[in-house]
Amino acid sequence: MTFSIGDTVQILTSPGNTMTGGVGTVVAWDESMGKHLVRIGIIQNWFAPDEIELFKP
Repeated sequence: MTFSIGDTVQILTSPGNTMTGGVGTVVAWDESMGKHLVRIGIIQNWFAPDEIELFKP
């Protein structure tokens, strides 16, 4: 796992680019999918480690 639960991350790429550039919080990790669940406000989605980066304000 690249990120920890609670890390603030920025979305680098998302399906349809609807969340690209958004900043959210890692809330879960799914080993079988190899993806992190990121929540931005009330919206959440699964992202591979190469689709997100630690947020740098």
